[in-house]
Order: sequence, then structure tokens, then C-alpha cells
Amino acid sequence: MARTRITIVNRSPYVRGLVVREPVRAECGIEAQIPADIAAHAQKYYDIAWVHHPQGVNGWVLETWVVGLHAPGGGGWSGRKEITVEGRLRYNGQIVGTFVARRSSGGGHRECTLLERCAHTLGSDITEWLFDPRPNALLGELEP
Repeated sequence: MARTRITIVNRSPYVRGLVVREPVRAECGIEAQIPADIAAHAQKYYDIAWVHHPQGVNGWVLETWVVGLHAPGGGGWSGRKEITVEGRLRYNGQIVGTFVARRSSGGGHRECTLLERCAHTLGSDITEWLFDPRPNALLGELEP
């Protein structure tokens, strides 16, 4: 049986106006990590394709954006780190589902390590949502 193909936009940009410290932008690679972690989980169930821009792409297309990021510096000693992502799944241009997902992580590790943990778990949350994409879904720590 053929597997469904999902095209993932290869970057989850920070939304305009989101304050992200320069060391986090430069060193952590969150914008690339989010879609990579989604693909790492989703490839078990779907054929994955990549695209830079979703315009004109037919079939299933997943887009994500980083809408919140809490990483005040100081590594694990400055408290929990947190990422919030919004996304939408389209089929042939029509929006099928949307979500907001949040994960946080703490402990005595480097800041990027904690944010990578968040991204990895978000990848799992979003892959699970792909099985039943619905509008306005709340995922991860936002799930009711």
C-alpha cells in the first residue's frame, strides 16, 4: 500500500516581532530544528518531501511558525525553556487543520540542549496530530 506524501516547509520562521536573543538565533537553529524533528517522527508513517515555499505545491503541505520562545539565558540554571509553534496543514491549497503547540524543558543543561528537547517533543506532538488534523487544535502542554 502506498504511503501518503507530506511536504514540509523546511523552515519554521520566528514570527515578526518575536523577541529572541541573538545567541539563541545564532547557535540553536530552532527554525530548522522544528521541521526536522517533525520529519524525523513523521517519516515512520509518511513519505516526506521538502520545500522552501509552499505556494503552488499540491497534495499535503505542512507549514509551521515559531510564535513563542522563552530562553532568558543562563542555561538550565535560569529556569525552564519553552517553544510555542503554530502550524497549518493544507491539501491542494485548502486548509484542513491548524494547531498551536507548546513544550518546555528544564534541568542543568545548555540552553540549546533544552530547546532541542522541546523541538523533539513538538515533532512527536505534531506528527500525532497529522493522523487527525483538525482546526484550532491545542497540542503538547496546551492540550486540555
